[in-house]
Amino acid sequence: MATTFKPTTWTSIGNQLTTELNSLGIGGISAFSAAWDNTTTLYLWVAAIINLASLTPTAGAYLQLLMTESVDGGTTYEDAPSSTNPGWHMAQPSVAINVSTSAKVIRVPPIRVFGGKFKCALLNGAGVALAATGNTLALYGSNDQGV
Repeated sequence: MATTFKPTTWTSIGNQLTTELNSLGIGGISAFSAAWDNTTTLYLWVAAIINLASLTPTAGAYLQLLMTESVDGGTTYEDAPSSTNPGWHMAQPSVAINVSTSAKVIRVPPIRVFGGKFKCALLNGAGVALAATGNTLALYGSNDQGV
């Protein structure tokens, strides 16, 4: 008999980016987060929630999540993204931003991950700098469960 799989409830991994997002300039890429360890929980899926303090993005505004994984147990990571190394090889789903003036809550669709250690960064495509305080990127993990 075939096994049917369903997702488990999302579990908070915690805030990955906080002050790294404060005053992040137009087109800027945040510093990498500290590493988060998926070698024990072994989440198969990760989703992100981005909270931004009030801003007025321009037309076509977006945010781009960047992630890198250490395949050697957390010793070596790719170079951090920068204006000369945007890290497109680490790009995850980009998300549009509503252009109204307000605080924003933006969900990044689920991303398939593996049992390693990861770091996150965020590219600001909002067309304006992010607010000086009150910005976060949090991760949530989920698995598949046989029923």
